[in-house]
Amino acid sequence: MVLAKLFSRAGSPNDFPYYRQVWWRVVLTLLAASFIPLLIIGGGVSSFTFGKMEDAALDNLRMQASSHQKAIDQFLAERMNQLKMIAAMQSQDELCKPGRLQYILGSLQRQMSGFIDLGVIDLEGAHRAYAGPYDLIGQRYEKQAWFLRMKSRNHYISDVFLGHRQSPHFIMAVKTERQGEAFILRATVDSKYFNSLVAGGPGELVADTFVVNAQGVYQSRPRGGGALLAASGIKPGPRLKGIHLAEQGDVLRLMLWQKNIPWLNVVQVNKSDVFEPVQRARGAVLIVFIAGVVFIIAAILLTTGNLVGRLEAKGRHLRILDRQLRRTSYLASSMELAMGFFDEIRDILSNIQVSVQWLVSHNLADSEPELKGPLYQIAGEVSRGHELFEKFVAFVRPAESVVTEVNPGELLDELLVFLKRELDRHNISVIRDYQDPMPPLRSDRGKLRQVMQNLLLNAVGALEQGGEIHLSIKEAEGHITVEVRDNGPGIPAEQQEQIFEPLFTTRPQGTGLGLPICRSILNQLGGGISLESQPGLGAAFTVKLPQRINGQN
Repeated sequence: MVLAKLFSRAGSPNDFPYYRQVWWRVVLTLLAASFIPLLIIGGGVSSFTFGKMEDAALDNLRMQASSHQKAIDQFLAERMNQLKMIAAMQSQDELCKPGRLQYILGSLQRQMSGFIDLGVIDLEGAHRAYAGPYDLIGQRYEKQAWFLRMKSRNHYISDVFLGHRQSPHFIMAVKTERQGEAFILRATVDSKYFNSLVAGGPGELVADTFVVNAQGVYQSRPRGGGALLAASGIKPGPRLKGIHLAEQGDVLRLMLWQKNIPWLNVVQVNKSDVFEPVQRARGAVLIVFIAGVVFIIAAILLTTGNLVGRLEAKGRHLRILDRQLRRTSYLASSMELAMGFFDEIRDILSNIQVSVQWLVSHNLADSEPELKGPLYQIAGEVSRGHELFEKFVAFVRPAESVVTEVNPGELLDELLVFLKRELDRHNISVIRDYQDPMPPLRSDRGKLRQVMQNLLLNAVGALEQGGEIHLSIKEAEGHITVEVRDNGPGIPAEQQEQIFEPLFTTRPQGTGLGLPICRSILNQLGGGISLESQPGLGAAFTVKLPQRINGQN
């Protein structure tokens, strides 16, 4: 609806001063300046970025596969080192003592997971000592493949095999010689624990991870199907360094050899899983691009519409200001005419005063006692009228800007005299809190009078029947503060920032010029004005004046 409203206003022939005629050209220029670079640069950057993201996804997968390989190597190396340390620190006789091997196995199982049993085997292939869940004492190993390999090695990790227990497992063995006596310390690794370690995979992207031996036989159970010790269909080939990447349909296969054992670590993932972040990024970029297009168009239309609307509003304010200035000019010219009328009234009052004095001087009051009271009352009222008239004329007559001694309390009291009828009519009470003695102040009396007059008129206009105005004058830190506070409805928070803007008013009959004029005058005098207001608790305007205007003595 907002955009439709903007388009409907764009071609309006009644716009003043025809800002909307420029609106279309500005909008089209901004759209071209926004989208042409976006399409050229954004398209190129997106293509380059997505290519880099695909490479980064593969590099990340390689890194995860390498990390997985290292985790398995570390698993095997840590357990082999434990066996080497035990064999180096214990003799065959010590290990064969009753309960000794069981204690060592328990200690190993508490320190690290994965060991099932532990055995001491002599070089003839006979079990000398055993700790574990199987009954292997007396078993012979001289014909086992792993035992035959140990004749030419000091340590060995076997492939997975069934053995005497007829259950898939693999062993770690260490051969050592102490005091002229050689023996083999053998441990069985828990195949289930090893399977869980391998199948855990290097990351969330991995669909299947497993290891095969040099003949391509599964040494761990793959999650994607296949049995332990079954043929995997993978031909490992020569034992090369690095990671080999192969593609088979929608599957990516990363293969790398373990360092401590001739096993091939295999990581299989679906291409869609690997490049899913890239696809999501493409979709997200497309959504962001579409949203960006909509946002840019909306922002351009709304911003240009708002700017043109503000120009039109300023134009309307200028027309209002023009009317206000015309009215002010009219009032000024009317005041000049009124000055002649005031002279006539002054003459009339003077004639009445002379007539009353003549009647009194001819003893009319003595001869006619009932006229004595009215004559003296007429004389008093004429005298009071003269005094008020002279004060009013002096008050409204434009005065030259002169810096002189000013008593702000007297200035406020003079204004209250002219506002007395309005205050009485609305039953408004005035509370004065003037510092005594009044602090000295040198300033422009005429300008200060206008400021105080505007603040008092605003306070009276804000009050209903029975309100209260509190006037305060104090000296603080080399400044004079004059506060005009009322207990009216107050000013809403959202309007307090606008209250000093020209032409802003909260009253139907207001001009919106009083407070801006006050601020302008006070800035000229080196002072300032502030507002404190809470809805329902009234408003307080505080005028801060220097005791002397800069440059004045």
